[in-house]
Amino acid sequence: MAHDFEAEQHSALRCWMNTLVGFVRSDQPDLTNRQMAILMTVYMQNGPHTVRGLAARLGVSSRW
Repeated sequence: MAHDFEAEQHSALRCWMNTLVGFVRSDQPDLTNRQMAILMTVYMQNGPHTVRGLAARLGVSSRW
């Protein structure tokens, strides 16, 4: 059972790495760590999402 979880983690990390490599190779501006955290939070957690709610979840000020 633990092996399946480790395989899923490895697969998820490989997917994230491939996405990041795609960003690096593109001619688009990079996302900041803050933007990446917001993107991943919105993708992985059920909404609705608000600026105030995202700031609270990430432990930062909503006045970025």
